[in-house]
Amino acid sequence: MAGPSNSVLPRRKLDSVWQVQVAGPPDDTVPAAPLAVGNLVTLVAGLGLGGIDARTGKVRWASDQMENTWQIAADGDRLVRMVAAEGSENHAGKEGGFPLILADVDLVTGRAGDPFAQFTEYNGVISENQVLCLADGVVYAAAGRGEYGTGFQAGQTWSLFAVDISTGKRLWSAPLPARPQGSYRLYFLSAGVVDDHLVALQETNDGKVRAVVRDRRTGVVRWERLLDGVAPDRVRLPLAMDARNLYLGAGPLRALRLSDGDRVWDAAAQRPGRTYGPPSVKGGVVYAVEKGTGLVAFDSGDGRAQWQEKGDTGAGADLSAAPVIGTDYAYSKRSSALWAICLSSHAPAHSYKTTGVRFIPHAQAGLTVSLGGKFVAAYPLK
Repeated sequence: MAGPSNSVLPRRKLDSVWQVQVAGPPDDTVPAAPLAVGNLVTLVAGLGLGGIDARTGKVRWASDQMENTWQIAADGDRLVRMVAAEGSENHAGKEGGFPLILADVDLVTGRAGDPFAQFTEYNGVISENQVLCLADGVVYAAAGRGEYGTGFQAGQTWSLFAVDISTGKRLWSAPLPARPQGSYRLYFLSAGVVDDHLVALQETNDGKVRAVVRDRRTGVVRWERLLDGVAPDRVRLPLAMDARNLYLGAGPLRALRLSDGDRVWDAAAQRPGRTYGPPSVKGGVVYAVEKGTGLVAFDSGDGRAQWQEKGDTGAGADLSAAPVIGTDYAYSKRSSALWAICLSSHAPAHSYKTTGVRFIPHAQAGLTVSLGGKFVAAYPLK
């Protein structure tokens, strides 16, 4: 990420509130994604992790340490990351490896604080180690034991585990299946916590996607289910879920009950043969882009179609990005524009020129934040 003096472009090239030009992440194996935390937008770009003031677009800080975007997570108020052990950059092949270190990031300076957890049984330099998510003072991570190598190694063993941030103690650990030698495909595509469920989408060794729901207090698997017709790279996005269901798109649109994994509803029952992008859920309504139609809304409880976007601007709507839902408008990408769809009239209201491919809400700043085309940019969220 460029420094504060030249990160905000002198002339706006997008219809945005602000924009910052950024480099790509150090490792683009997994697409970078912005995170909303406190009054910041954070992301891994250029030389490392950067923090941008969400209201103004001013770069507050930028680290000079190489990081992986999948080793950082936020819960809206707190930012946690894996920290490289001293000396590990040039000694990745050290016998026994280096400890796995977890620390909070100071939101004012961007510096990692004192570690809240260190585990010598895991090799902290293995690039495929992941921070999945954090919630209610607990961080969930996956890490390997064994020698460092290019990609996963046959001699490594892997675990998913939970750590209490306040004490640094591991609450539970569960084994993960072995990965093929040399594979770069991470175990987890996305994960989140709702009530007492740890919900994750895992990529299998044969390239399929499996939904796995665990008791977040014990790590015990409550249910798991193979998701037919879902490509792994299309679901590397925040999960759409509420206290009742997990909502899945990126192909068919359906709701799975969190308690047991049973299918609650499938949009195909009312709209057969349709294809959808990733969904968003808010206020008992599931929103998704339907191919050839645009934005469509469904009742989250029973899947009844409530309305579809009016007009023909939705015919070319982008199926790769989940809609961002405000109070009065839903924001949906199509071509090189972000369209605001009125939630009361169901008609497109206005558009903003954008290069973004990833979009997230920043509720505290009242903005929709995008990443793509070497820009982080902010648009209204109304």
